[in-house]
Amino acid sequence: MNDKEKIDELLHHLRIKATDFAREIKLNNVQTIYDIQSGKIGISKSVFNKITKTFPEISKEWLFSGKGEMIMGDDISQSIEDSQNAQNVHVKHIKGSVTVSFDSVCNSIKYYQEALRIQQEITVEQQKQISKLIDAITSLAGK
Repeated sequence: MNDKEKIDELLHHLRIKATDFAREIKLNNVQTIYDIQSGKIGISKSVFNKITKTFPEISKEWLFSGKGEMIMGDDISQSIEDSQNAQNVHVKHIKGSVTVSFDSVCNSIKYYQEALRIQQEITVEQQKQISKLIDAITSLAGK
């Protein structure tokens, strides 16, 4: 597998365009990706390092030689592959896209659920205090 095919497969897997990919790996010039895709140049050490740093799930062996599976652990079985793919969530938004781990999303949800629970407890206590103040004001107003 040549470097053009590797980049094409990587972009297809990530479901992003070359411009977004270049931005994600912090490459200053998207033309470098276009040049790799056209076969003019290969994947340089710098581009290799940027890709593997940004996408640690990409097999360095695959990116270097084209041998093995693109995603580390991808050779176990289809059912395991499906569950592993579910471990990462690719989020697209106006300013680009990012891949986050399923665990980090779950941890964030748990954090915000706990923060919400605490805020609800505070609100209940504040409502009790307001009721007591209203009762006290009503009592004083009635005298």
